[in-house]
Amino acid sequence: RGRVIGRGTPSVPIPEEEPEEQEQEGVVGATTVGASAAFPPLNPKRKPGPAPTAKTSAVSRAKAKVIPGSTAWTPSRGKKAAAAAENEQQSVDQTMDEEGEATSSGTQKVDQREWIWIQNPRDLQGRLPDDPEYDPRTIKVPRSDFVVLTAVQQQYWGVKSQHWDKLVFFRVGKFYELYGKDADIGHQLFELKVVAKAGQSWSMRQAGVPMQSLEPWVAKAIAAGHQVVIVNEMETRAGANVRRRNATANTDFRRNQRMDNVIDRQVTKILTKATAVDEVNMPDHRPVYLMSIKEAPQQTLVSREQHHSTVDLSPPKTKLPSASASKTQRYGVCFVDAATGNFHVGEFEDDVIRNELETLLLRIKPEEVVYEKGKCGLKTLNLIRSSLTCPSLNARVPGDEFWSADKTISILNEVQYFGSDDWPDVLRDLRNSGANLALSALGGCVSYLTDLQLEKELLTMRKFSLYDPIGNADLEHLVLDGKALANLEIFENTLDKGPQGTLINLMRRCVTPYGKRLFHRWVARPLRSIEQINERLDAVEDLMREPSLIEKLQTSLKPMPDLERLIARVHASTANMPQFLSLLESFSVIMDTLVTTFPIEVLEQVKSSKLKNLVTLGIVIPDVGPHLEYFRNAFDWTAAKVQNCIVPNEGVDEENERLKQAYADIVNQLQAHLQEIRDETGIDEIDYVTYRSQEYLLDVPTDRIQDGLPDYMQERHPGAKRTKFWTPTITRLLPLIEEARENLDAYLQSLLQ
Repeated sequence: RGRVIGRGTPSVPIPEEEPEEQEQEGVVGATTVGASAAFPPLNPKRKPGPAPTAKTSAVSRAKAKVIPGSTAWTPSRGKKAAAAAENEQQSVDQTMDEEGEATSSGTQKVDQREWIWIQNPRDLQGRLPDDPEYDPRTIKVPRSDFVVLTAVQQQYWGVKSQHWDKLVFFRVGKFYELYGKDADIGHQLFELKVVAKAGQSWSMRQAGVPMQSLEPWVAKAIAAGHQVVIVNEMETRAGANVRRRNATANTDFRRNQRMDNVIDRQVTKILTKATAVDEVNMPDHRPVYLMSIKEAPQQTLVSREQHHSTVDLSPPKTKLPSASASKTQRYGVCFVDAATGNFHVGEFEDDVIRNELETLLLRIKPEEVVYEKGKCGLKTLNLIRSSLTCPSLNARVPGDEFWSADKTISILNEVQYFGSDDWPDVLRDLRNSGANLALSALGGCVSYLTDLQLEKELLTMRKFSLYDPIGNADLEHLVLDGKALANLEIFENTLDKGPQGTLINLMRRCVTPYGKRLFHRWVARPLRSIEQINERLDAVEDLMREPSLIEKLQTSLKPMPDLERLIARVHASTANMPQFLSLLESFSVIMDTLVTTFPIEVLEQVKSSKLKNLVTLGIVIPDVGPHLEYFRNAFDWTAAKVQNCIVPNEGVDEENERLKQAYADIVNQLQAHLQEIRDETGIDEIDYVTYRSQEYLLDVPTDRIQDGLPDYMQERHPGAKRTKFWTPTITRLLPLIEEARENLDAYLQSLLQ
């Protein structure tokens, strides 16, 4: 799902050569590496201010020079420092100390000047901020500066140039790093320590968080209103070595050798307020919606006399709507809950005060709203801002980023999210009826999800429903418009917009998050059919007659995770091992609870057909017993919890058996080679050991070396008591066993997906 940025050509084309800009005169600042020099500890009584600038001595100014082909400044280096910098540029990762700071040796200074293309940014198309078409989401890196960056820095700027407005958490080893202005934001909001590595530009200052604690920091960043990009390492160090060995046979290896020397990194997640679906980011049960809105062009009819009249340039006066003006406005909408994959699509005609749109906004409270840039009316935008609390508005370029109905149909058919013309019924009906506004709103939503790399996992769930606007006489529920929801304080009070004192807060007694969401929908859409009302009351009556049933159900269901969201994550292949096992165990509990709580003798006393259908397996709730039995036989659930991966049982998976056999064959060759050496030398104490991360070293007693060893045994690590050796056979087999182990581990990790 990620975008390859780690090897070969960077994720964005290297910019064309630009004419050199005249550098501004100034003094090169020099400060010792360390957080205290750049950002002193925050005073809780004072607002954080800008970082202080260290005074520059005459000696440091005299030693400063410009890197050829770059606008960045750097202090002069000695021969040893230059050699160290060259080795650092070719290294796979930065070395990190225990606190997450970049370690360095010597007394090199940190350049205090931002790169000029950061001071005076242009977007990817080269437009300046004063250009009406300027795109603040991107930044252009000049070719002359890009080519002198290290390989890891090129990986980073390949991503950051496309996501200039977002926080990029860039994984390096066991840390996720924030660089440049992102590091400043991390310091100001979360008091992360900011450091600058010696010999690098101040533009690459960094603040890191440990890999194990990434999710809480991401949740804080999103809560603060930032969008987050996660860049992960897609291979281990051993995997990178295997890839480099295989690349030597590639004719393009020499041309791409610099990028092949670093670990492959890809963008794996782009998280926003409406699409952060991890449990740590969504502790509440309430759905979080992303909404796309398409507004039809409003046509106002005027008379010929009005058309030829003199233009009045006086200040506008407040007037009632003219009878000759259009009093209706038509909208297409699409809103989706990314945590569950539920899409709602429709279009409707609204009145002059936009009552239906206001009702929709107050009912679903979207966290993000996507609309067409330059084509959404001011009244509509003002209504969105007044109806929502701190909404995130995303203006998308018509055509390229907010698709028309025709383009939406074409792309959905081309990519085949729904197979070969096997569209969901709701979308097929909209397409056949010519609902262009609804389809265009869907296109705007899908285009935005595509940028976030979420469209495939959500669309393939095929969970689409038609949004029924107010005024449809065929609705099975009553309609509570925006004014009723607000004045009756159904979901939020009029004092502080909180839940205290509201109807939903008073009535809700659900114990599961998916039950709370269902009850929220029931309250927002009260039933109007007498038959359906009586069916619901009969079910409640049966449960109230046997309080023990309610107690058993609540005891069994309350500890369960949010199954609705968890199923969506498993479908999207984003669930981890504990979550997948939790889902299997929850299904087992549900099956056992229904069988033990509602045996045949209890079902015979249930009068409500609705309740009877709900608790009888195979009618409403599918019988997943055979599937659970398959997974019980396929792998050990307890071992999977410990190992954090699925290890199939013997004979279950053919590919796993093949990879295990390939690994075992190489191990057997190494063991046979060891026995040959023992027989040839007569030293039975020789054995394989791992020393300083080097595997399969022959460990020989030092006092037995004088007895004579074969000439092909190469001494690696001498010692007073034990000496380590290698042989050509071991050297030949080591890459093979490393590759076999990597293939087996990668396959086991991929089983969950």
